Amino acid sequence: MIIDNKTSRLLWHLLLCLLFVPVLQQLFHWHDFDALEGYNKQSSSDPSWTWAGWNATVYQKDKEQYRLENFGYRPALIRLNNQLDYSLFKYSNVDNVVIGKKDYLFGSDYIKAYTGQNFVGVATVEAKIQRFKRIQDTLDQMGKHLVMVVTPNKADFFENYLPSSAYEKGRQASTNYKAYLAAMQKFSIHHIDFNHFFSAAKDTLAYPAFPKTGVHLTPYATAVFTDTLIRYFEHHLQQDLPDFRIANMQWTDSASFDETDAENALNLILELTPKRFMRLQPSFNYRQKYQPNVLAIGDSFYWNFLALRSDKYLFHQHRFLYYNKEAFPGGPVNQLDLGEEIDRAEVILLVNSAFNLWRFCFDFDLDLYIHFFGDELRSQPLLFDQIVQEKIMAAQKNLEWMHYIRSQMKAGETEEQVVYNNVAYLLRKKLDRLHPK
Repeated sequence: MIIDNKTSRLLWHLLLCLLFVPVLQQLFHWHDFDALEGYNKQSSSDPSWTWAGWNATVYQKDKEQYRLENFGYRPALIRLNNQLDYSLFKYSNVDNVVIGKKDYLFGSDYIKAYTGQNFVGVATVEAKIQRFKRIQDTLDQMGKHLVMVVTPNKADFFENYLPSSAYEKGRQASTNYKAYLAAMQKFSIHHIDFNHFFSAAKDTLAYPAFPKTGVHLTPYATAVFTDTLIRYFEHHLQQDLPDFRIANMQWTDSASFDETDAENALNLILELTPKRFMRLQPSFNYRQKYQPNVLAIGDSFYWNFLALRSDKYLFHQHRFLYYNKEAFPGGPVNQLDLGEEIDRAEVILLVNSAFNLWRFCFDFDLDLYIHFFGDELRSQPLLFDQIVQEKIMAAQKNLEWMHYIRSQMKAGETEEQVVYNNVAYLLRKKLDRLHPK
């Protein structure tokens, strides 16, 4: 078919007009779109023009980045692109979301933990657990109970739905989960292994431990977690804790954030397979029951437990150190007095997801070790170096931090040297803060 000049000019002008549509949308905001889900780092504001910024080419770079992240129809176009990739190729444009069989979604970190790709090594695991044992024994003598809780990994629970790509790099003989559990059993560490518990019981559970399109526990699994935790505390504290039961259960088509967090991060136009979700109403009988003071340290899985308002009914006083960085209630963890926190707590609860064991206890075990045995760390260079090497191994798995370190390297410096110096410096700062001379 031959297109005449008039038609070709019309098509050319139409194409030019379409190219200006995103610019006009950015200027006039004809349509409002829901914000993109997941990690979506944007410029804080449109940069202001200055001679200094222009001459240093800072303004140009900031303006270009701002335009890239805020052009008109960006959310709609990203969702369209993601939907086409998902529907046609089962491809995820999100770094930390992997599409499994039958549309089961997994976090890439969960798969790395399952296959052992982030294994820190037996020597590191045993060294950390031996120090953990000393801390546990010290707290036992003080009448306090330290317990390690390992929450489940969706890749273990739904291993039959993992994509074939999960095994592209092979599967290691050991994993952080296997090594830490073996070491905890070897050194008699107080612990609860929910990863094994849920994986072993998955064929008999009334409802799965994980949703199909989310990576955190379902409300049902959280209820099982809560009931088991109460029974554990009652046995080890020899006290009658508040009673917990499920007062009501019902089905709904409306999902909570945790039940579709991985799907939301994909930023698709169409919802995945229609789902039904279980809702439950918890009930606590706490009248004339014993409520211990608890200091909890953990990752995002602990929020599921708090969503039932369990801390309000089960504990007398409670503080949660999220990733050992932010305290709820409180503020930055480095502004707390660790000695006071230990004195106040009867139970120190460490909640570590199985996929997160490459950063065991989020350094709170090190905080406790420094608090009790900081003088040893100062007086024994070999011990100091051993802990630095352990922290380097974990730091190297933090891609964002490693990118920052490489950006700060000067001419003549090696990456190994810069990483060691930075980790050693941070360890000395922690030592001075938690165990002053």
